This record gives sequence, C-alpha cells and structure tokens, in this order.
Amino acid sequence: MYHIMGQDGREYGPESVQTIRGWLAAQQCNVASPARREGATEWKPLAEWPDFADLNVPAGRRPGDGQALAAIVCGGLGLLICVTAPFGLWLGLAARRRLRAAGVPRNRMGRANAGITLSIVAMALGVLCAPVLAGLLLPALAAARQRANEVVCINNLKELSLAVISYADAHGNRLPAVTNWCGAISNQIAPTVFHCPTQPPEAPCSYAMNARLAGAVMGKINPRTVLLFESEAGWNGTGGAENMTPHARSTPPVTRARTQTKTPHYCVSFKDGSVARLRQEELSTLRWEP
Repeated sequence: MYHIMGQDGREYGPESVQTIRGWLAAQQCNVASPARREGATEWKPLAEWPDFADLNVPAGRRPGDGQALAAIVCGGLGLLICVTAPFGLWLGLAARRRLRAAGVPRNRMGRANAGITLSIVAMALGVLCAPVLAGLLLPALAAARQRANEVVCINNLKELSLAVISYADAHGNRLPAVTNWCGAISNQIAPTVFHCPTQPPEAPCSYAMNARLAGAVMGKINPRTVLLFESEAGWNGTGGAENMTPHARSTPPVTRARTQTKTPHYCVSFKDGSVARLRQEELSTLRWEP
C-alpha cells in the first residue's frame, strides 16, 4: 500500500499497487510523483520504490524519444527543404507531451526541445527566404515554360506543313489556295495545332502561309522556300516577311520585360517539311519566291 502526493498538493491513499498502476495508465500521476509506503515517512519518486522499479525506463528507451529523434531529423532537413519543418515541430511537441506524461523532468527533454527549436528556426528561415527563392525560381520557371512553348510551336508548324504537303499530294501536286489553306487542311489537323501557346487564347490561328506560293505546283518550288511561319494574320492568314511575328511577342506581361531584352527569334517551315528557329538577323537569308 502506498500514499501518493498529487499535483494539487494533497495526499492520496493508502492504495494498492494495482490501483496506483491504474492511475499511471490514466495519467492521473506519473513515475516522478512523490510516494511513500504505508508506515514509512520517507517520500521519493514512485519509480524508485521496488514495486514500481519496472517503470524506471532507461533514458535511451523513454517514451517519446523516438519522436524526439524524428523531430531533430525533420528540423535539420527543414534547414534545407522547408517542407519538413512543420512535421518536426509537431513531432517535437508530441514527444515532449509523452515525456512529460512519463514524469521526465524538463531538463531531461533535450532531444524533444532540440527538435522543436530546429523546426522553428527552419520555418522562420523559410518565411524570410521565400521572397529570395521566388526571385530565383520564377525566372527559371518562366524560361522553362518559354522553351516548352517553343517546342509546341515547332511541332505545330511541322504538323501543319506535313498536312499542306499531304493536301498537295492528293490534289494534283498543287498547294491549297493561300486564302483558304487552314480550311483546306482542317479535317486533317486537330484545332489545337493551329494555335501557338504564346498567342492569345482567342486567336483562331497563329500561323500564316507564304502568299507567293499562290497557285504554285509542288514540283516547281525550291525545297528551301518558306511555306508557313508564325503570324498574327489570323485564320487563313497569308503574307510575307513583313507579316512574321517574333515567337516571344505574345509572352505574358510577367516575363515579357525579361524576354524582350534578348534577341527575338522566329519559327518557320519550308517546302520540304523542315522547321527552323531563326534569329532576327537570319531572316534576310529566307527564300520567299517559289
């Protein structure tokens, strides 16, 4: 039988070992609660009495130590990748609650406290560094998006050119009328192929056909003659060098200022079905006559 000193300063008991173990399970007391055996006058922590010696868990295996270690790991990683820091804070607080429930003094919760501190520092650094990281990442993301758009545009030109050539093969080796080339091949091509991602969504077509190929016969056209090119001329658009649109001209405002500082480039396709990406100074080398 034992007497227990409660956190309210009142003495409870005498109670049996089984009853006190029930209190421990219900967290109504802990292994550090002062206790004395019935008939004795000495008070000492409950875990120091022989009947409760098995509760004196070695420090390396205390309840909550695993969570405390995990909190340190998450907090440390949070200094590199901020997303783990909140998990570290949660684990550290959970570990401290378990240790407190087990009667571990505050000065022996070093791992849990270290995990909490690391996690808080990592979260604070994340908040402070977020604008800097955004400043570094956003231009890179914008550049990656621009390159992806270029790939889509070049693939579109390739598909459209092959469709025009296929039309000519099926119509006596003659190209479609330059004033109706989009309509002539629209049954062969998905509508999305006519649209470049850098153009406004409402633009019906982002490409135009070389106006000088009107009525031309495929066999009489030089393989390096311009067939299609990027343009804002619209559906069934046609024209020449003066109607060409730089690829980045319709870039969203967020990235436009950055891209306009670079040399503009143009995407064109040729009679032989090939596609090229040209700088402005290379436009003079293009052949427009059949």
